[in-house]
Amino acid sequence: MSLEQALWREKNKERCKQRYNAWRTRNKARNETKELPTFKRCEKCGVLKVSDSFYRQSDSLDGLKNWCKTCWERYRKEYRSENRTALIEAKRKKYHEKIANGFCHSCSNRALEGRTRCSICTIAGLCRQAIGNGTKEQAKYLLGKLEEGENKCPYTGEVIELGKSAELDHIYPKLRFPERAREIENLEWVSSRANKAKLDMTKEEFIEFCRLVTTYTRSEE
Repeated sequence: MSLEQALWREKNKERCKQRYNAWRTRNKARNETKELPTFKRCEKCGVLKVSDSFYRQSDSLDGLKNWCKTCWERYRKEYRSENRTALIEAKRKKYHEKIANGFCHSCSNRALEGRTRCSICTIAGLCRQAIGNGTKEQAKYLLGKLEEGENKCPYTGEVIELGKSAELDHIYPKLRFPERAREIENLEWVSSRANKAKLDMTKEEFIEFCRLVTTYTRSEE
């Protein structure tokens, strides 16, 4: 994807998304009303099979692909095996083009400044590290929590920046509360310095610890 194409795609992203959703809705309605044949003969292997053995294809006359699923999977496997080097090279080229043009290498959104991924993909990666999985929906939920907190650390009040100083921390440490280790509600955004200092303490324990440190240092002055 060239820089001009990427910029055009970003500019017209919402319009393209609306047109694509409308196209999907029309095709879905068309497929639901289209009566599928009970049996069909595969053009590749020549075997007569039930319609469930074929992938759907909205623009075909009968709503099914001409090859059965088995033949399609065999063809894909052979193609990937025969063109493995070319496919890897094309993927690598596309990866570097996206990074060079300032786009996320995982999707087509703008990457964070000085990073190779966008905000959603970055959060999804942090979420996977924290709880073992990270979907786009979970990433959007965590991004909402960060924005609700005005991009500030709840312990120090300093502004935290995604991809730099913002980190996900377990409110209830996973070593002491393994039953809550994979709960996304147990995650909060903190600064990297606060995360390192908190270790395996709970939120209340860490605040009390900070209070003790402050009280002692002031008494020594």
